Amino acid sequence: MKIRLAIAFIVLGTYSPAQTWQSISRASTYQTIPVDQFIINPYTNDLWFVGKTPGWNIQMAVIESDGDVEVFSPDFSTGFLWGSDLCIAFTPEHVYYAHDNYGLFSFDGYIPQLEYGFSDYMGKLRAKDDTVYILLVDIGFSPRHFVYTESSTTMTDRNDYNLVAKNNFLYAERGSNTTIVYYPDASNSFVHLSTVDPDYLGGQYNEMKFSRLTDTLFVGGKTGISLAYAYDVFDSITPNNTINMPSPNVLEMEWDLEDNLWAVFGTAGDTAFAIAMLENDTWVSRFDTGNSPINFDEFLGLEIDTLGNLWVADHDHVHTFLTPNSPGWLGNYELQHSPVFSVFPNPSTGTFSIRTSEDVHVTTIELMDLSGRTVATYPYQPTVHTNLPSGSYFLQLKSGNEVLGVEKVIIE
Repeated sequence: MKIRLAIAFIVLGTYSPAQTWQSISRASTYQTIPVDQFIINPYTNDLWFVGKTPGWNIQMAVIESDGDVEVFSPDFSTGFLWGSDLCIAFTPEHVYYAHDNYGLFSFDGYIPQLEYGFSDYMGKLRAKDDTVYILLVDIGFSPRHFVYTESSTTMTDRNDYNLVAKNNFLYAERGSNTTIVYYPDASNSFVHLSTVDPDYLGGQYNEMKFSRLTDTLFVGGKTGISLAYAYDVFDSITPNNTINMPSPNVLEMEWDLEDNLWAVFGTAGDTAFAIAMLENDTWVSRFDTGNSPINFDEFLGLEIDTLGNLWVADHDHVHTFLTPNSPGWLGNYELQHSPVFSVFPNPSTGTFSIRTSEDVHVTTIELMDLSGRTVATYPYQPTVHTNLPSGSYFLQLKSGNEVLGVEKVIIE
């Protein structure tokens, strides 16, 4: 059954930057803010969610790139979405989901089409180009690696628990997320990422993922991030070689349009508590409970779409950091004029005058780019001279660590 809904929004304006977050409530997707999966189709920018109904049946929903919402409830006549596990993946031409009771389905036009049947527990689903990779566990609990393309299917016995693929590179986790191996060709032979390499970080791994614009593999775990190309681990990112890294425990990673790394950081017990971006050797643009509406106690996922917009899901909302690149279906919400201060002229050539309320004590001026990254900081002064490139920015006033307000400014 498909249900078509309009979206209602909650605009959260008590966080810093105060007017730059917008949140979609769980009710807007028929209670299907993700419990199991939150993922963006990189070819269409549709937002997909997998959740549970009150009776714990699987329910799937999508917010399309034009803002329409489609909700798919269990269809008991076909078994569609009936069961306990489901994952979504995308190729340039198709949407796929794998179901633990039935197998691999294509879902083009929101019509499920069984492509390959199996009844094994479905662990992970990944896709690249026209190929889908599925990790299964048979009755004897032996992992199997299933590869599906339009022209052929293969099933091999491999002790893999997760995998990622890009171009000619295929990596997998072995041994309960503690060992990473590289498959150099189509055979079952593999090479361990060197455990004697000083840049190889041991311990538990939380996620492995390729950067947006390169073939470099990033492996995030309890002790930081290892960077690999083929079987060579050539660098690492840790609190010892970067500044202001919120924690060595990296739970999740994404990349923006400039291939800047964004990471989700966790406590020793793997509870998410902050998101930040790595700029050169410094972690900046930190978001946490003090300056965002995100409920990190129930954090579910970070995604960045092809326009560079950040999307963060927790148990009850999907939050996005508003920029001029935000989709129009968010209601064309504009930053409202701050009662605390005004900026003029706007647009300008890079010199702004700032007028504040008499009772406001300002210590710092910050300019941020459209991704929320701080690009310039000044001690407070009534007139600010910048040499930033032409474009749109957010100008933010602070009193100590408190954000007083934010305005969008344009440099011509």
